[in-house]
Amino acid sequence: MKTVEELLAELHLTDAKRRERYEKFFPESDDLIAVVLRGHMLVEEILEAILNHHAIDNKALAGIRLSFEIKHKLAHAFLRIPSPPEMWLSIRALNRLRNKLAHVVEPENLQGAIHNFIQHSTSKIEKDPLADENDIIRVRASLGYLLGQLSVLEVASQYMESRRQYA
Repeated sequence: MKTVEELLAELHLTDAKRRERYEKFFPESDDLIAVVLRGHMLVEEILEAILNHHAIDNKALAGIRLSFEIKHKLAHAFLRIPSPPEMWLSIRALNRLRNKLAHVVEPENLQGAIHNFIQHSTSKIEKDPLADENDIIRVRASLGYLLGQLSVLEVASQYMESRRQYA
C-alpha cells in the first residue's frame, strides 16, 4: 500500500498533467468548431480515465471502441462520488453540440445547441459573469468549468482506486 505522501504526489501529478494538456490542446481561438472538438476530446479523455479508475479490471476495457455517449453514461453509472446532475447534462449537451458541428455543414438550430450547453454548464452559477459576452467566450468558459469539475472527479476516482482493497 502506498504512503499518504506517495499518493498525494500521484494525485498532484495527475492534476498537473490535466492542466498541461488543457493548456497545450485547448485552443485560444474564436473558431467554434476547433474549441468544441478539442474540448470534447479532452472531456472524453477524462471520462475514459474515470472508467479505468472504477473498473475492477481496467485491462478488460483496453481496445474496446465505445462511443462518447456510452462512455458518458458508464462513467455516470459507475462513479461512486457525488457529482452535480447538471454536469452530466452539460456533457450530454456538449456531445449534441459537437455532433451538430462535426456531421453537418450548416447545422439547424446551432444557436439552440450552443445555448443549451452554456445553460447546463452555468446553471449553478448564481450570476454568470460572462452573460454579456459572445458565444465563443461563453463556450470556452463552460468547457473550462466542465473540465475542471471532471478533473476533480478523476483525481478523486484515482484516490479511491488506490485505496481499494482486493480480495
